[in-house]
Amino acid sequence: MSGFRTLFEWLGWFWDKTLEVSKWFLDGLILIIQYAFYWIFDGFCIVVESFFKSLDFSALAFNYAGTWAGLPTQVVWIISAIGLPQGVSLLGGAYLLRLLLNLIPAALTRV
Repeated sequence: MSGFRTLFEWLGWFWDKTLEVSKWFLDGLILIIQYAFYWIFDGFCIVVESFFKSLDFSALAFNYAGTWAGLPTQVVWIISAIGLPQGVSLLGGAYLLRLLLNLIPAALTRV
């Protein structure tokens, strides 16, 4: 009987070690997959960020608007100093993004 007990104890120990190794392997695999998705998403965000940074037309639009309206240069400077052009461009970008998102059919976004 002692031989069966030793065999069952060894099988239990072997099963525990197999589960530990499997868990360690799966945790590593999940970390690698997370890193790969993070790397792809981070690259996408960098491209989108650089694209939107290159589209800064706010100061140009307000300078022309101030010139066309006949505003004094001091008023145009104050408008630029308080960040009104950047705020308007942020709002315009948000509205544009919202309008672009409306082009996606609801069947694709509501699961």
